[in-house]
Amino acid sequence: MTAPRFVGKLRPTQIVTTFGPGAIVDLPTRSVVVAGLEWWSGGASIYEPRLQNLLGVDELRRPPRPAKGGFVPCLEFPRWQVCGRDGRMLRGQGCPEHRFDAIYPARLIQACPKGHLDEFPWGWWLHRGAQCPGDLRLSAGGRSATLADLVLRCTGCGRERSLAGATSDRLGIRCQGRRPWLRTDDTTCDADPRGMLRGASNVYFPLAISALSIPPWTNPVQEKINPVWNLIADKSELDLRQIHALMFQNFSLDLFLEAVATRRGITAKASPQSLKAEEFRAIASGSAQSDSEFQVSSVQEPGNQVGLVGVRRIDRLREVVALKAFTRIDYPDRGSTVAVNEAPLASVAVDWRPAVENRGEGLFLMFDSAALAKWGATDHPSAIARSVEAAFHEWRTARGLGPATPPTPAAIYLHSLSHLLIRQLSLDSGYSSSSLRERLYSEGDAAGILIYTASSDSDGSLGGLVAQSRPSRLGPLLEQALAAATVCSSDPLCSERQPRGGHLSAAACHACLLIPETSCELGNRFLDRGFLVELQGITSRAFPSWRAPIVASG
Repeated sequence: MTAPRFVGKLRPTQIVTTFGPGAIVDLPTRSVVVAGLEWWSGGASIYEPRLQNLLGVDELRRPPRPAKGGFVPCLEFPRWQVCGRDGRMLRGQGCPEHRFDAIYPARLIQACPKGHLDEFPWGWWLHRGAQCPGDLRLSAGGRSATLADLVLRCTGCGRERSLAGATSDRLGIRCQGRRPWLRTDDTTCDADPRGMLRGASNVYFPLAISALSIPPWTNPVQEKINPVWNLIADKSELDLRQIHALMFQNFSLDLFLEAVATRRGITAKASPQSLKAEEFRAIASGSAQSDSEFQVSSVQEPGNQVGLVGVRRIDRLREVVALKAFTRIDYPDRGSTVAVNEAPLASVAVDWRPAVENRGEGLFLMFDSAALAKWGATDHPSAIARSVEAAFHEWRTARGLGPATPPTPAAIYLHSLSHLLIRQLSLDSGYSSSSLRERLYSEGDAAGILIYTASSDSDGSLGGLVAQSRPSRLGPLLEQALAAATVCSSDPLCSERQPRGGHLSAAACHACLLIPETSCELGNRFLDRGFLVELQGITSRAFPSWRAPIVASG
């Protein structure tokens, strides 16, 4: 077996959140697709029992590192290449007349909504199925950089055709079910493939799921149990006593047995909602907690905010992010562990998933859920919520998604306020908006917002975020955020926007409420600053007597 040849580098976080198995990576001299998990070698274990249970796997692993003897394999894709000197199209071999550095990967590929990936049908595009032994040449007109300016020509029959329309919704051919990252094909695919640019953003949508480490899973005995859990999971009490005497002498027997019983209590498969419910209880309990991965304490809330019932500063938190699957063309339904047309990461069953762990700090705001529910039943929020529900149903139907519960007015309210705070915190905390993330708690009786920063290095815990939890800072910060929401530079177009079609927000745009996609839990959907303040200049939906439950009282 020949030694692996290293063709490029990626950060571990990129492999989990951007370039997992099935993703195309552009390197300086070639284009490759990351191979399936069964081909990966190495990678240290990461333990987060709640997330492992949610994904139904025994283990989470860091992406392998060459320095540790591991590697992430990849395969050259697309195989079609173009000679930059004369436009000659080549399939998997160098140009016989020119140097290798004159060759570059073809710009177009073929993909389908079920996750399959294939070479663009260059010969079919030009000849429409007819056979011709001539070589293909690709030339640019030099007038623009669009596909319409690229012309494909056959040296045998002289036929020419531009690439205009090559990225349309349907190519008119049948998908062959190719999965080059797995080296296997799916012969049952009946989807219509479409041509796509090799580097298009919708070629690969990762379905990454995260969880925060909370007690009791962060206490020392649980951390020591993690590496050997598979060995002790089904042991009898007598065996456990012997294991305690050999490996867990630093802990009392009762504490060890209690930890094992707690771990065995994870029986039913969790859901993202149940994970969040546990996190909300752990953070909102009000009691100060501190261990190696979780440190939270209560802070006095600013007195001039109606409806804000609790503030927590989280000086230390740990987030584990794992890659479950991916989709192409249509992005996955965030907040769910089941994606539409979910594509596999491996061709065989594997009991692990790639993951990374991030550490940082956070600011948690808890609200009066009863006040939010009562307010949500009033005219303005309920009317907008009905519009969101109709647009949400239309959006899911167009993508072949099953029915789902639309967000409540309280959920839209919390989401909109979270975005306002992130935008304001980016001015006051020392972190950019792309470094801050949100975690929303709006299920059942929960009503809270966690804004946190987490990274794989020390940049996630510089203290600038928790410093904003002091009443002298948090009060003015909330007032400034709400004041900024009253007017948008895109008004009145922004303030009068209604949810419809693929747009699932009301008064929200890049100038007032949207934040980087990586910071938002819901893909910048379900937003309306009109839920927070009375907008200026509204003509189509004025509610003079309306007042939000969480506003500055003075």
